Amino acid sequence: MSTPKRGPSSKPSPPETVLLYLDSSALIALILEQPWTEEVIRLVGQHPECITLDIAYAEVGSALARARWEGRLDEEGYSLAVEQLDQIWLENLNILPNSVACSKMALKLAAAHAPHLRGMDSLHLAAALEQHRTLAVGFLTYDERLKSIAEALMPLP
Repeated sequence: MSTPKRGPSSKPSPPETVLLYLDSSALIALILEQPWTEEVIRLVGQHPECITLDIAYAEVGSALARARWEGRLDEEGYSLAVEQLDQIWLENLNILPNSVACSKMALKLAAAHAPHLRGMDSLHLAAALEQHRTLAVGFLTYDERLKSIAEALMPLP
C-alpha cells in the first residue's frame, strides 16, 4: 500500500504524544481523590510511558503528610497512601534525576515567568522541556498557573 502524497499546502501533523510527564498535582490524584482523578487515570492508561522528576516523590509525600495532619487521612490511610505512592513510583513511572542543566533551565524559566512560576514547578517544566527536545512529551498538570505557562511551551494532553 502506498502512502498518500501531501499537497503543497499540507502540513505534517504533530507527533503523537508518546511520553506523559506528570507533575505532583497529577500524581497525587492517583492516590487521593481529586476532581481530576478520573481524567488522570484515563490519560495514564492511554500512554505507554509516564515520566516525572525525582523531586515529585517528596512533593507528593509532603501532600500525604499534610492530608494526615489536616485529618483527611488517619494513620492507617496515611500508611496505605504511602505504600501506594511507593508502588506507583516503582512500577508505573520512569524517574528523571534532577541535574545541574535542568536546574539552570528552571532558573531561566522562573525568571522569565516571575512571579507566576514557583521553584518546584519550574523544575518540573524544565525536566519536561528537556525531554521534549528529542521526544514527543505531553505535560500533565492541574496547577492553573503552571498550565498556562506550559501550554505556551509544549503540548498538553
